[in-house]
Amino acid sequence: MSADPAGIRTLESSPRGSERDAAAWIASPPGSRDPRRQPGTRPLAAPFRARLAAAGLATASGLGLTGAGSAHARDMKGNAGLTFGVRFGGERPPRFVFGLEATVASVEEAGCSTGSHSYAGGVARLDLVAGSNRRFTLGPVLGWSDGLRGAAADGGVGIEWGRDVPSGPGLIGNMGVEVSGLYLLDARLAFNIPRDLQATGGVRFPPLVIGGCTYGRPLRRGDARAPLGGATRVARGGGRGAPSDVNAAESARRAFAAATWLDRARLEWASVPAFLELVEQLAVCGAPPDLIARSRAAAADELRHTISCGELAATLGDLHLVALDPPCTTPPRAPLRGTAGLVRLAVESFVDGCLGEGAAADQAASEAAAASSAEVAAAQRAIATDEARHAALAWDIVTWAQAADRVASGAALRAAVADARPKPAASPVRARAAGAPDLGVLDDGGSFALRERRYEVAAARLSALLL
Repeated sequence: MSADPAGIRTLESSPRGSERDAAAWIASPPGSRDPRRQPGTRPLAAPFRARLAAAGLATASGLGLTGAGSAHARDMKGNAGLTFGVRFGGERPPRFVFGLEATVASVEEAGCSTGSHSYAGGVARLDLVAGSNRRFTLGPVLGWSDGLRGAAADGGVGIEWGRDVPSGPGLIGNMGVEVSGLYLLDARLAFNIPRDLQATGGVRFPPLVIGGCTYGRPLRRGDARAPLGGATRVARGGGRGAPSDVNAAESARRAFAAATWLDRARLEWASVPAFLELVEQLAVCGAPPDLIARSRAAAADELRHTISCGELAATLGDLHLVALDPPCTTPPRAPLRGTAGLVRLAVESFVDGCLGEGAAADQAASEAAAASSAEVAAAQRAIATDEARHAALAWDIVTWAQAADRVASGAALRAAVADARPKPAASPVRARAAGAPDLGVLDDGGSFALRERRYEVAAARLSALLL
């Protein structure tokens, strides 16, 4: 088994024993498997679709598939950067500095990546000072980022050598703080022990955190999105799942699309318990039976979406099998009663449903129109229809909750709409920025335009509702 980005694991063959039993089997390319038996495993107890349905409902209901786990999954990532700046202070005049750096960090995976992510790791720096001295340091870094902006603190120890160190290489240290913005840019101020300061600015690639996602109603823990469950990809014949009959560029593009569809499967998988928890919250607040029944039906829709996205991930990645862990390993939220429950229903239905699922419907419809694959187009049309229905359900919940408590819900909704304006999620990663529209993956610019348009329409509709 090998480690992969964003909570994904790749197996060179089908898993056995406890690894198989710890995952909920989702999909392999349609027509390529007997769902009751996979090579290298014992026979499965039931056809995979029935097994998935049972696993999803049991997990969502807290009937034994959740287990102890950290509140947030973490993912190892790295980047490299170039810096330019000035060193000043001490006995020497200011001098120009050019630097190279590399960072490896464990990044918090907070479910949908529009939120803030903490990270901790190590950073190595090599500075060239005015063409004379060289400094190399290595040390820890701690920070956070939401992709668009972030901050961090770091330190390091190392050696300095060159013309200004006539006695030979000597030990040095530094402590610094930095801010980052627009994914790639950063500025840093450091104190170099024992004698001077350094101010630099630069660029890093790729970013540790990239914001933006729209698929499915998010599962929440407290007021935040829950961390996504992990996934396992079972490659064919010991390979990494890259098709053998396409060139390198096309293979990379298909791998990007497959990874995107797998992330969507994880988001849809988390939406199953999200809707079942919505059912419980509606019941506690005395919502009309129609809203409860439609929310329960939406959970079944999300289960179908999970299967569709998993099948497409397996097909595009030329994988033998795709499996998902339980969607969350932390206990479900307790429903709130009275005014607090109505406010939760109103705000989360607007943000997650009217905006989030409305934008997901728009994006799926756009991707269906652009797809060259009949399989991708059919899956996206079905998802678009379902997500539009979920957005309509969310509006009905907002309307009911706001009517039940106009003062508290109205005030909370006004605050929510101000905070919910979408942020650009333009990625400097070329594949993500360009997308793969023929494979059902819209580019970043198109995705943001749809989310922004949905926000403007929804904000106007909510304003009219609150009059």
